Amino acid sequence: MKSRLFILLIFCGSLSSAFAQQRVQSSFDHVNGFNLNNAYAGFDSCVHVFVQHKQQWVGVDGAPVTTQAQGHMPLQNNLGVGIKVSSWKAGLLRTTNISGTIAKHLDITSRYRLGAALSVGYNQFNFGTDDAVAFDSDNYLNQSAANGGGVYTDLGILFGNEQLEVGLAIPRLMSTAVNLDAGSESNELNVERYLNAHAAYSYAVNSEFAVRPMLIYRSIPGDGAIVDVKAGLSYLDKLAFNLGYRTNNGLLAALDLTVSDQFRLGYAYDAGMSRLNAVSNGSHELLLGFRMCKPKKVKEPMVIDYFTNGTVTDKSTGQPLVGKSVVVRNAASGASQLLTTDSLGFYQAKVDSGSTYEIAMDDADYESVRKNVTIDPDQVQTVADLPLQQKVVALSGNVTNGNTNAALAGVAVTLSQGTEVYNAITDVEGNFNIPLPGKRRGDALEYELALQKAGYDPYNSGFAQQMDDYETIRLGAVVGAALQLTPEKKPEQISEIIDLQPIRFEVSSAKLTADAQKELDKVVKVLNENPEMRIEIGAHTDCRGSATGNLRLSQKRAESTLKYIQASITQPDRINGQGYGETKPLKSCECATCPKEDHEANRRTEFRIVQ
Repeated sequence: MKSRLFILLIFCGSLSSAFAQQRVQSSFDHVNGFNLNNAYAGFDSCVHVFVQHKQQWVGVDGAPVTTQAQGHMPLQNNLGVGIKVSSWKAGLLRTTNISGTIAKHLDITSRYRLGAALSVGYNQFNFGTDDAVAFDSDNYLNQSAANGGGVYTDLGILFGNEQLEVGLAIPRLMSTAVNLDAGSESNELNVERYLNAHAAYSYAVNSEFAVRPMLIYRSIPGDGAIVDVKAGLSYLDKLAFNLGYRTNNGLLAALDLTVSDQFRLGYAYDAGMSRLNAVSNGSHELLLGFRMCKPKKVKEPMVIDYFTNGTVTDKSTGQPLVGKSVVVRNAASGASQLLTTDSLGFYQAKVDSGSTYEIAMDDADYESVRKNVTIDPDQVQTVADLPLQQKVVALSGNVTNGNTNAALAGVAVTLSQGTEVYNAITDVEGNFNIPLPGKRRGDALEYELALQKAGYDPYNSGFAQQMDDYETIRLGAVVGAALQLTPEKKPEQISEIIDLQPIRFEVSSAKLTADAQKELDKVVKVLNENPEMRIEIGAHTDCRGSATGNLRLSQKRAESTLKYIQASITQPDRINGQGYGETKPLKSCECATCPKEDHEANRRTEFRIVQ
């Protein structure tokens, strides 16, 4: 009975140690991250293989010894796979572990990745009772071994890039109970889940040296939390030394060497738990690693094509102009591109970012255009629309006074062709200019030209002209003569306006006859219709009789006529009268021999228009 109790104590103590050592507390987690977090599987582009051997608490009989082999690699579609095989031995207890891992990674940005992994594994436990030392014999000791196994899953999440790593792992996320039978004794043991979290950052001091601090947190059921604080210094990515501290354990130190960029050799030393320092020489760990990476693709700089483009339209109508030539010239280099607008009036040229370009268009029917644009590096396309102003033919001319050749201002100029009418007014120099929008080269121009100005006779002329280009057409050259207006001939006498018969008086008298009054009524009518008109009445006699008598008679007749008209018009002061006697004959002749007809012509009353 005593032997059975002794063996059970050893059995339970070994199991307690085993479950506290479910995951080996390696000192090479900074080298073999897959041992710490299964999401490292395929996280980079390399195949990794590690073999590690750790002897804990050297000098203590039955202290744990761990040997493990691990490997992981990337697959297509951002997948990764891995495998772990390990053997752990402590006293009478041995465990063998094998697991497979699959991981999926996502590129969060161009620099950072996020990975998640799930592992499925199997643990086989073996308690070797045949190695037990007993003081008496018992059938229980004849049970050569106690065996049991269980299935488990591990979960890992990893975020980072070549510099930064942050990971969270939950080993034994799910697991089955382990049943161990020894003789008549049966034990069911549950494997508890626990947590790993870590963070690391690599910083290049210069081209040769780099430092990498690392923090690891482990929560182990029944044994509290363990924290590793480490810092490593590497030289040329070949030789690295790490120094750290593990709570409840002591100092850590590791040295590793990379050979030919593929093979890695490492040695680590743990000072060990303080309660074992008197009997232990610490823990020792060896590492052999192999790495084979895909050659890194040199990321060629993204080539961005820049363009300048736009639409060429008629400025007046907004319609696109098809088949027009556009020149895009680099202002610095002078290199130019000749483009042709498409069916939508669109053009496009490939250009250099940040450069300035002159966009030019010269066309026979449109005004030339020059536009400078600077290509914005933040804009793939720089728009430069070209609204073109159509060239317009114009008819011009200069109008002068036909008598003096002086320039005539204020002349109304009219060009007409059916319902098409254009108007203009001459300036102070007698010039006018009439644009003809919509006319094109080759069109025939046929118009009627009319010039009008108050006080001048109107001018009218038709002309035809073929329009060969857009130069201004001088109408004087087209009609073949100078554009001149002749002043109107103003009437000097009322008799030039109306049919006025001679005014008759009684013989040697100033008394108006009835016929004379009828004629004077015509004069009254003209004056009333033209309230601005002023006239002078001139009474004349022939040469017969004395000159003094003739002058007196003519004055009386002028006054008689004046009084008659003034009595019937507005503003009577507009008229005055004067007798001239025989001093202003119409027919000059010797009085004694002058014909009767000439005497009658000289014997007259005139109504001269003063204004």
